Amino acid sequence: MRPGLPILTARLPVARIKERWAAYQAGLDAAGHDAATKARLLAQSGSPARVRDQVAELRDAGVQHLLCQTGFGDMSHEQNLTSMRRFGEEVMPAFRP
Repeated sequence: MRPGLPILTARLPVARIKERWAAYQAGLDAAGHDAATKARLLAQSGSPARVRDQVAELRDAGVQHLLCQTGFGDMSHEQNLTSMRRFGEEVMPAFRP
């Protein structure tokens, strides 16, 4: 597995998230990823097709577990649920055996 993968922020105190992201970025830099690859690995967002491609790239890089944070900032509970449903219905099926 290349340095920089994976990142887990869910159990960190908020004050340490920036520190963890900086370490992740440094790992991506040290691994020699080009700018486009780093951008893809830093943000898993977009259309279901784009997220499927991003998750596949992480899988191909050796990531075996992925923790998804579906709620950000001032998203409502309903928006968060919609995001989770969409991931479950339109992304996850591509990775089932």
